[in-house]
Amino acid sequence: MSGASVPETSSRGAWFDPLVLVLGFGVLAMYGPLAPELVSDWNRSGNYSHGWAVLPLAVALVFARRERLAATARRPAASGAWIVAAAVAIYLLGAAASEFFLLRSSVVPWALGCVVLLHGWRRARVVAFPVAFLLFMIPPPTLVWNTIALPLQLLASRVAEWTLVLAGASIERDGNVIHLAGVSLEVAAACSGLRSLVTLLALAALLADGSLTGTIVRRFPNRVILFLAAVPIAVLLNAVRVSATALAAARVGEAATTGWVHEAAGAVSFLFALATLWFVGKGLARWERPARSRSPSA
Repeated sequence: MSGASVPETSSRGAWFDPLVLVLGFGVLAMYGPLAPELVSDWNRSGNYSHGWAVLPLAVALVFARRERLAATARRPAASGAWIVAAAVAIYLLGAAASEFFLLRSSVVPWALGCVVLLHGWRRARVVAFPVAFLLFMIPPPTLVWNTIALPLQLLASRVAEWTLVLAGASIERDGNVIHLAGVSLEVAAACSGLRSLVTLLALAALLADGSLTGTIVRRFPNRVILFLAAVPIAVLLNAVRVSATALAAARVGEAATTGWVHEAAGAVSFLFALATLWFVGKGLARWERPARSRSPSA
């Protein structure tokens, strides 16, 4: 699909095209007022503090594709206006419903539609992943976040309960609260693992893409598997972390659940999850080698 093309102009002349000015004023008018509140969300919520890194990484992803972009013909397509129109519709729907996620996420189709209008479908395909990567900087609706976090809290609580019972500890669990001798532990929303899951998914997307990290897997199905592998890895290792914290609390008391010990446990758990994800990618890469490289003669 290429859509109707508009006359091609030089790269320098394109910056002075009236269409560029219209799109530029449009993005400032629509998304400029949303930026301060989005930045505020990154600052006050530890769940999305990684949002600061998303935009620079998206720019770096585009820069890593500069040779592919240079080798791809610039063929502006008027059909990109339909994508821009869809972005405006999503924006207006979000404004009418006072839904910040819709308002903010409409920037993704807006940016993609602008690329199609100014550079064409072929170049849009090249930058599609960096543009889609911007979604990682936008916090989802609170209702969605809490709906996912609660089951993860309960799962971590159950795994911790099983671990403590196997260790012979005296325990009683009430929902996501674990009662031990002399101390009670609440697996709060911050301990659900959802924060590390979102960050790990963003890093898994970078690993699967390979532009910045070096290519690990090349086949698209394996890239999807590598990306989705972040979900069970993050959930499992968070459950292990909560169980280890509960075991430590049963032996040394509440000191094991607060301060730098708790923060260090979270950091170690996340680094271990990232290493596990890397090894999953390496394992998938082995299946991509030609059959002759795995044969005895090779």
